[in-house]
Amino acid sequence: DGLYAGTTRGGLYRTFDGGTWEFAGTPLPGADGRFTNWVRFVTEFRGALYAGIEGEGLFKSPDGLVWESVALRPGTGVRAAAVIGEAFYVGTTSGGEVWRTADGERWERVFEAPALGGRRGYVASIAAAGGMIYAGIDGRVYRTAEGREWEEVGHLTPFTIEALHEFGGSLYAGTALPSRAWVYRARP
Repeated sequence: DGLYAGTTRGGLYRTFDGGTWEFAGTPLPGADGRFTNWVRFVTEFRGALYAGIEGEGLFKSPDGLVWESVALRPGTGVRAAAVIGEAFYVGTTSGGEVWRTADGERWERVFEAPALGGRRGYVASIAAAGGMIYAGIDGRVYRTAEGREWEEVGHLTPFTIEALHEFGGSLYAGTALPSRAWVYRARP
């Protein structure tokens, strides 16, 4: 019923008319004092709102005001999310993991990126294109048809793939590496 926007300090604002905004609270009490608690997404799924806070995890709300923590794995922050078909996918900031739920209650880890250089990276983007699901993990692109068997299909390192989006039959990847960024295109 409204549009939500998140801040770098864990706060949420909402508007019902696109012009007047009100503070809607924070899923994470005490987050307003720490700059690292970026709200990376606010997504609706199955009648509830989900907010992903990069350093702190996933939160769920029935009304956008009262929030509860969603247990994925202790100490796991989140950064990417996408509703694809009948499922909701979330990517973590630790362990390069992708989690999925079909009902908003039961979550399963469906992917863990292979370690490169001693670390697994973080999932910064998730999207669907050409009947496949894609995840951008650091500078690597992985895909799956059904959400369980993943394969690496692209390598854009040293860039972080901040965004993936399907448009006009192509998959676009937006990357960032201070102080420059690039956009890549592939046909799925």
